[in-house]
Amino acid sequence: MPALIIEKRQRLIISILFRIIIIGYSIFLLFQSPTKFPWGYQILAFSIYSGVYIALHGKEKIFSFLRLFNDYFFIFFIVYQYRTLDLYSFSLLFFPILNAQNHSGEKRSILVYILPWAVVCYLHKDFILLSLIPFLFFLIINSFESQRTKYIKFHESLNSVIDNFFTQNTETQRPYKIYKECIPLLNSKPFNLEVDDIFCFKYDLLKSTLNVVNGSRFIWNFNIKIDKSTITKNLSDNDNVKSLKNIHFTINKKDINENIVFICKIGTGQYYIFILTMSAYKASLYNILGIQNKLLFPLFSRLSKVFDADLKQKMLESTKMLELGEKMNYVNSAVKAMHFIRNKLGPVKNYMSMEDDYYNSDEDKKRKIEPFLNKERSKVESSLSLVLDRANFILEKSNNPFVVSSLSKYGIQQFFSEVRRIWEEYGLTENFEIQIDTSKPIDNKIERKYVYYNRIGMDLVLTNWISNIYKYNSGNYGLKIEEKGETYTVKFYNSIKGSQPEDIFFIEQFSSLDRLEIEKRKSHGLSELKEFLTQMNIQSSMYLCDKCVVLEIVLIKTFEYEESLDI
Repeated sequence: MPALIIEKRQRLIISILFRIIIIGYSIFLLFQSPTKFPWGYQILAFSIYSGVYIALHGKEKIFSFLRLFNDYFFIFFIVYQYRTLDLYSFSLLFFPILNAQNHSGEKRSILVYILPWAVVCYLHKDFILLSLIPFLFFLIINSFESQRTKYIKFHESLNSVIDNFFTQNTETQRPYKIYKECIPLLNSKPFNLEVDDIFCFKYDLLKSTLNVVNGSRFIWNFNIKIDKSTITKNLSDNDNVKSLKNIHFTINKKDINENIVFICKIGTGQYYIFILTMSAYKASLYNILGIQNKLLFPLFSRLSKVFDADLKQKMLESTKMLELGEKMNYVNSAVKAMHFIRNKLGPVKNYMSMEDDYYNSDEDKKRKIEPFLNKERSKVESSLSLVLDRANFILEKSNNPFVVSSLSKYGIQQFFSEVRRIWEEYGLTENFEIQIDTSKPIDNKIERKYVYYNRIGMDLVLTNWISNIYKYNSGNYGLKIEEKGETYTVKFYNSIKGSQPEDIFFIEQFSSLDRLEIEKRKSHGLSELKEFLTQMNIQSSMYLCDKCVVLEIVLIKTFEYEESLDI
């Protein structure tokens, strides 16, 4: 945290200068009146004070209290020798109080006000309660500065969480994990907001759509009762953040009514909605104190910009995937051409060998044609060798950069997020259904569910087919994810505009085992889609049901178990 480190270093330097001032002022007092102890004792006291401070310098916790006691033991030693408790000597007692805002320890102790009062009582040989009043007012005044400093540190800590996450963290591709850093900080002293979860949504005013962005918990389903006017009211480019309290919404089939909501405007018609779940008491208290406006608004304003940039980056990646798909069509065409060349030139080479045998059987003609034949045959054989070598290289799968047979393990939540993200990128916000068991763990065990696929291959499959649904559906479309035994079944369906055999011929092509049959017509990228699913060893089928084309893919799930922390 750069800002906090700089402040800490400044306090350490001020701490050294403060002790130098104490020593300098003490020497000034000792020269103003006769001392009670010889100068040898004075030098020893100065040496002990300086030595103890050097030994404790820069250390935290109990050592900060020891530094304070060291200061007042030394101050008491000096004031005790002074002829009377006047303005000059009394000022030295107040030095630590005046320096309280620069205290280098993590916490400020009330002892800084009690110890000088105890010295005053000792020097007067009496318990003077009224003499405590000035120290009490100094405590109240310094508490204002202390509270302001806490606000500043808390604000800097919140900003540092975002900066550190994206500069030092390896999870920058999963920005929702920043909540693991934010929530503990929000729940720490001095404010103890008691935030349980944070959920983020994006509202598009032009499309009137509310989509999930992320959350500290995975969002399987949600329902938020908030209208357009509530979101957009009192927000402008200059005043682009506002807060609401205790809106009713449902997350993962659980009703939540106690919360604080932050709405951040991003650009024209784009709004990010952050929902912090907490107790109603805390929500009301911190709304009254103004902590939302002063501290939390800037945090969520920055987060909304970060998440918006991340979504735009993912949309750009999807665009690149589509461009990559077009380039792959070109590569696949080249592969088909090389197949043709290899198949056609192989027999030619055999024919030449047979022709060579034929000419060897005719001695008269051999003598006339043999020089020319040998020369041409040598050229053809050389060309054949080069063509076949090049064809073999292109057709070798290990040399093909687009093979997606290398699989990795992904959580079902991550797969679900990718499907929903691409689905929503094309503005398909309806008929998104999921039927997955999200019940609580049994016997204090958490069941983690995973599927295997290639990320690039799956992105290409999803982008390819969902873009087709967006382009060619005639009004009825949807997506359904079901958990069935040991598998997850993903079904895409969309109505088609025509019902003639030529309009639905691609369904038969997709199910055909004849690769050439799939490839010989333009059929919405089915060749690449089928190839990727096959390489990833993912079962797939396509069929017609209720005048809708259905693409079904089946993912095999695996399990891992770990101890639950919810006891």
